[in-house]
Amino acid sequence: MGILQGLTEFFPVSSSGHLVIAQHFLPRLEAPPVVFELWLHVGTMAAVIIFFRRDVAAILSSLVSRDSQDRDQRRLALLIVISTLVTGVIGVGAKGPLEKAFGSPLLAAAMLIITGGVLWLADRASGAEHGLPQMRITQAVLIGLAQGVAIIPGISRSGSTIAVAIFCGLERDDAARYSFLLSIPAVAGATLLEAGKLGSLLGNSGQLGALLAGVVCSLAAGYLAIGVVMRLVREKRLRWFAYYCFLVGGVSVAFFSI
Repeated sequence: MGILQGLTEFFPVSSSGHLVIAQHFLPRLEAPPVVFELWLHVGTMAAVIIFFRRDVAAILSSLVSRDSQDRDQRRLALLIVISTLVTGVIGVGAKGPLEKAFGSPLLAAAMLIITGGVLWLADRASGAEHGLPQMRITQAVLIGLAQGVAIIPGISRSGSTIAVAIFCGLERDDAARYSFLLSIPAVAGATLLEAGKLGSLLGNSGQLGALLAGVVCSLAAGYLAIGVVMRLVREKRLRWFAYYCFLVGGVSVAFFSI
């Protein structure tokens, strides 16, 4: 579970969409207990922080510095906050209705095809126009909207945010960086909402080993997944994930339409 969490958290293939489809074929398949899933998310969040430790350190240090040279980092922090707030508004206001409307395996499969199309178009997008220092507030809002829409099963969070950032003209490397940095407050916020449950497994020595194994595996798999995605985005190979989404989504749509 830790390995699956680490890979699907960052590969742009929508883990939620896969779960909805898989549950149709395996009725007894259940999501992991909430507290265990929270710890797995802590592992993947740690993977992002470690992978982008220089960016995270620069952003945090800029918040307590008055040096004009840290202006770009302070602005980046502001943009991340703006994107996160937009996502939060969507998550709070539309999560229930969207999950009910798009919870069926047929629609999750259709959303996977849409995810594939978005990734394919992102690979074919024109050359980059600017980097993160030139990113505008309106672009941060659009990326936040993309992350919010990704609550729909079948729509990939990482895929949609990276693609929209590329469509907005960000350099590919910066588009992926922003997407992954944006995941930190998103995961941290969701974890804090359930923070009271995190300690419930720590006192159970029988489960502590499994918990530690899950967290370590989610961290390691997540770290490797980030590196793979960063490289594929840079080399314009997101279409590999697009073809996978087309295949899984197309076969599933055909099956559920019969």
